[in-house]
Parts: sequence; structure tokens; C-alpha cells
Amino acid sequence: MAVQVLIWWIMQLTCILTITCLRLYIKKYGERKQFDKKPITQTWFFGLVHEVMLPITAVVSVMLSIYWAADVFNLSDLCWQLFNYDFLNLDTLHLSLIRMAVVVCLWFFFSYVSKTLLAFMRMHFQHADSSTAESRTVMGRNVIQVVVWGTWFLISLTILGVSLTWFLVVSGGLSTGIGFAMKDIIENIYYGITLMAGRIKVGDWIEVDGTMGRVTSINYTSTIVNSLYGEVITFQNSQLFTKNYKNLTRNHGYVLALVPFGVAYGSNVQQVKQVVETAVTKLRNQWVDQSKPVKVIFTEFGDSSVNMKLIVWVDAVKKAHAVSDIMGCIYDTLNSNGIEIPFPQRDVHLRQ
Repeated sequence: MAVQVLIWWIMQLTCILTITCLRLYIKKYGERKQFDKKPITQTWFFGLVHEVMLPITAVVSVMLSIYWAADVFNLSDLCWQLFNYDFLNLDTLHLSLIRMAVVVCLWFFFSYVSKTLLAFMRMHFQHADSSTAESRTVMGRNVIQVVVWGTWFLISLTILGVSLTWFLVVSGGLSTGIGFAMKDIIENIYYGITLMAGRIKVGDWIEVDGTMGRVTSINYTSTIVNSLYGEVITFQNSQLFTKNYKNLTRNHGYVLALVPFGVAYGSNVQQVKQVVETAVTKLRNQWVDQSKPVKVIFTEFGDSSVNMKLIVWVDAVKKAHAVSDIMGCIYDTLNSNGIEIPFPQRDVHLRQ
């Protein structure tokens, strides 16, 4: 036994030194070629060798060294039987050295597959819309990890001789209770996937229950919004759908503003329309959409004035500033053209 252990250790040490030498050489080669700065399309084979083949070789070297040492005394058949012997032999689980080694080797392989797919995904999203890239990256990363590691888990169960029948029975029984218990969570995850698919993007301005803010983060359960008043509000994804949120920047970032004003009876309505529309059109405000025409409409005969409304498209986020400038422009325009802006007046009679 002592000679057997000594022979095994000499062979194992030889494998360790060889694998270490290869690892250091491959690492130096990668640094010289600057693979860390190159895209995955040029470095995938280097990663396969460095992250999969070398670790698998290290795992195999342990069993191979033991086999070589046993073969010196013609015990190779006995050694192979020990490798395949199920030291844990149950109806639902079979464990042997060779089975465990295969599961570990598959773990290195699937880890490399997951990392490579994520690198390909990030490279693809570099050229996509930056406002949706973050949400799609989160969704893609989770989908890839679930698929890759779910596949590894199922294959490992099969290799270890785990019967999937009991697993399906237990999961079927628990699914009903878990489904009711996690109803709200599953609902938020579903709506989160819908949001991340493009209905809302990070950076969009939305309005929920009269609160306007910019979306800063979207995940599977909640959406974080920074309001105009500096508050950080977290909405559950299902709340955004039940409250019928408004996306203010989904199309072009402008909303329709109706600016009311009035002029005195006896004023020339056509003149009022012309001068106000011309003045507001010339108002080169960065918050006003210059591609859409400005229009003044006659709305009603008021108690003290002829009431009108100015229809104009303004920046959704800066609506208050835009309307303020437009109202100032209307006021100055009416005064400069001698058009009276009425206001309520009352005559008070004092009796002695």
C-alpha cells in the first residue's frame, strides 16, 4: 500500500506540474495577445481551453494517476470497478466516483457556456438603443442563467441516477400551494418582463397618480422612479398596470398644452388669433415643439371676456416652464397691440 501511494503521488505530482505549466503558459499567451480587450468572437477558443479543458484535465488527472498506480501491480480492473462502484446506492440516488467526476466536469463546461453567451449578449446590446439596453441585459442574463444551469441540473440528476418521477410528483403537489402563495410575486415578475421588453425604458418620464418622474431602474418585481420633487418612489410592476401609468416620452417627448386667455368684448377676434399665433410661433423656446403649428381657438363667451385657448405642443418634463413663457408672451403681445385684457370690476355704492 505504501508503494502504491508513493507511485500514485509521483504520477499525480507530474500531472499537477504539467497542468500548472500549461496554465501559466496559456495565461502569458493571453496577456501577450491582450485577449481581455478583444471581443468574445476572437477569444472564445482561448476561454474554452483556459476555463474548461484545463480544469477538466485536473479532475481527470486524479483518477488517471490512481489508475496508473494500480496498473503497476495489475490492479487496473479492480481500480476501474472501484471507480464505478456505487458507494451510495438508493432507489432515487446513485453516487460513484466516476459519476461525481462527470458532474464536476460538466459544471466547468456549463459555466463557460453561460459566461460566453452573456459576453455575446453584451456585445450585441452595445449597438442597441442605450435606453433599453440595461433592461434587456438584465432580462437576457436571467434567461440565459436559468436555461444553462437548469440544463446542467437536469443532466446531473440523470447521471447521478436520480429518478425524475418523484421530482415531478413532489413539484406537482407543491406547485399549487406555491402558486397561491407567490401569486403577487409571479404577477410582478410577469409584468416586469413585459416592461423590460420595451413598454418602459430606463430614462423615460412617466406619470402615475399625478406623480411625474424619471424611470431609473426596472427589475422583475419593481420599478424605481425619481420624481420631479426629488423623491425616490418604488412601484410594484403590477401597480403600474392597474394605475394606468402615462409614458410621457414614449413617442416624441412632447405633450399638448392648452393655455387659456381672454380679451375684452369688442376686440377683433381674427386679429387676436393672428398676433398671438405669430408671436408664439416666433418664440424660439427650447421647450416648444417647433415642428407642430400653434393654434388659437375660440372657446366661449365669458362673463367679462371672450375666452380663447392656445393649443401648443411642449416638452413633457418642462411643461410648467414652457407654459409660463408662453403666457408671458401672450400678455406682452396683447399689450403691445393695444388689445385689452379684461378683469372683473364692481361698482360699490355707499348709502348714507
